Amino acid sequence: MQLRNRERMVSRRVRAGVVGVVIAVASLAGSSTAQAEITTTGYYAVTYSDTIFRYVSTSASGGFQYPITYQEWQRDGFPPPVPVRSEVVKYAWSPTLYAVTFFRGDWEWQRLTYEQWERMGFQGPYDAGWIDGSYIFRYGSSTELFLDGEDGSLHKLTYDEWAATGFQPAVDWNLDIGFVQPRGSSAIFIVYNYGTNNESSFQLTYESWLGYGSPTPQVR
Repeated sequence: MQLRNRERMVSRRVRAGVVGVVIAVASLAGSSTAQAEITTTGYYAVTYSDTIFRYVSTSASGGFQYPITYQEWQRDGFPPPVPVRSEVVKYAWSPTLYAVTFFRGDWEWQRLTYEQWERMGFQGPYDAGWIDGSYIFRYGSSTELFLDGEDGSLHKLTYDEWAATGFQPAVDWNLDIGFVQPRGSSAIFIVYNYGTNNESSFQLTYESWLGYGSPTPQVR
């Protein structure tokens, strides 16, 4: 697992470049119960915390929000915040819950603690196609795509699951890492500097291979 942790730290080097938050949350897109977007400039209170957000609408399609301090709220005369509903979402393969509040142009995401979820009345989660802070990558030995969640969960995507992300691109390819299996053997090796004259390989345990997302090895 130390090998995997090292490589995942490397693969996060472009995480800051992941596409913005207004992206596909597939199971919410067609839901009649999903909260409508917030479009009006003002102060808003979420249910999962005592934080008050000020939202500023900048155009018909966008805006931004930020949490205000008590001093800022006092300076503005303690305007009463409008209570807003946040939806609870998760990936189907991970137990981690997130609250997402639909400010137009800049959705607000929060990984929930048990206490925060309790404040929301243990609101039932939707399975999301995409959660902010995630990114998609692949290894050099196959075309399989893997989703690395904000919570550190790693999942090999099916085509339908990739479609549910809105076909997010693989922003970090990890092409210098591959997985191979000698022909006629059940052993699986991780290969560094994959596809070069400087390859080096190490045999993985089954648990370590699962920790990398169970990539299909190339048979050599």
